[in-house]
Amino acid sequence: MDNVVEGHCCLCKQPLSSEAEKANAKRLLQEMDLQVKESKSLLQEKERKRANFSGELPVFIETARSLQKQLDMSVENPQTTRDERLDDLLVEKGKIENKTEYLTKQLQAVELIELLKQEIAQLAKEISFLESEIQQKESEQKRNRQNAMQKIREITLHILKNDLDRQEEFRNGKRVEIYFLRDTYSLDGNNNFSESSNVYLKNAILFSIFFASLTLDFFRYPRFILCDNMEDKGMEKERTQNLQKLITDMSNKIEQEHQIIFTTSMVADELNNTPYCVGADYDRNNKTLKV
Repeated sequence: MDNVVEGHCCLCKQPLSSEAEKANAKRLLQEMDLQVKESKSLLQEKERKRANFSGELPVFIETARSLQKQLDMSVENPQTTRDERLDDLLVEKGKIENKTEYLTKQLQAVELIELLKQEIAQLAKEISFLESEIQQKESEQKRNRQNAMQKIREITLHILKNDLDRQEEFRNGKRVEIYFLRDTYSLDGNNNFSESSNVYLKNAILFSIFFASLTLDFFRYPRFILCDNMEDKGMEKERTQNLQKLITDMSNKIEQEHQIIFTTSMVADELNNTPYCVGADYDRNNKTLKV
């Protein structure tokens, strides 16, 4: 090498150009870069394998310890093939017993679920039956209410139309409305009559409710009525006596046992001194309050 002329190849002794040197140097540099990258890649792969092996190492160590322990036990307490088979069978028996217990619990749960399903189905039937019965009762109650109101209106109009000729609206009345929640009533949408006619209309409605209860067997109303205001607001004698006779005639036509009590100072001649009258007559000579 000492004899190589400067600027010539040390191997072939041929002169080197500057361009060839640059190309050769560049090629060598690229090869070195590739080798470095490949070395780094291989190093990373080895690091990953090492990490994996490091993670698996405790498991292998523990397995080795367990196997070693089994080996030590086998050496210290040697068992025959029959004993080992018995041990295996006992372990298998335990597994089967545990599985049987689990399945038994599952079976009990299934039976309980089936029982609950049957109870739910039975309750659903009862609910359906009760709902149907409630609807039937509500429909029946609605029909009874309609029939009751129709009967009350019918009797009220009968009492009004048999009044003396004092209120033209009573003679031509067509529809009676009663509002129980508001404690009001009207005849053909009107309740603004004379004071005595208002009293007559009120008594007509009260007696119509009473007589309707005697006519309709579903009507829950006492078979008793007490009226002490038949002569309020200037009711004239002929008019109140006509009402007395009308109520008495209607009562006589009812077979249902009942009782009517009304107070009056103007008893109708047809009713005076009859079994319908109770108590003494009071006048100036026989006063209600005595000293």
